[in-house]
Amino acid sequence: LDVHEPLTPLIGSENDQGRWQRAQDAWKTEGLRKKLVEASENCPVESCCCGLIPDEEKRIKDMVPYLNRHFVPVANEALKKHGFEIDAFLWWWHNLQGKSETTILLIRFYEVTEEG
Repeated sequence: LDVHEPLTPLIGSENDQGRWQRAQDAWKTEGLRKKLVEASENCPVESCCCGLIPDEEKRIKDMVPYLNRHFVPVANEALKKHGFEIDAFLWWWHNLQGKSETTILLIRFYEVTEEG
């Protein structure tokens, strides 16, 4: 898992490029990239093979609830004034041919209104 990779728009962003740009601008303005990296690096790392190899699949699965508890509330407080909220989400795909499972950590952006 490389938490230093740039943000990549996925589902939904193709419908409204302006909305995605506003979300990215708010993310950058509030300095949330650095906070996400710090929170990700603070997430406990599981290992396998007698502690010799980090278990990346387990780390990603553990990281989602960890980020939702520790990073997301802080980020949402900062993003609320820009009209956005986020959450961490585990997307997984099971392939019967080849690698059995692929897990990807997603940061989902939501537009919010004053009421909710």
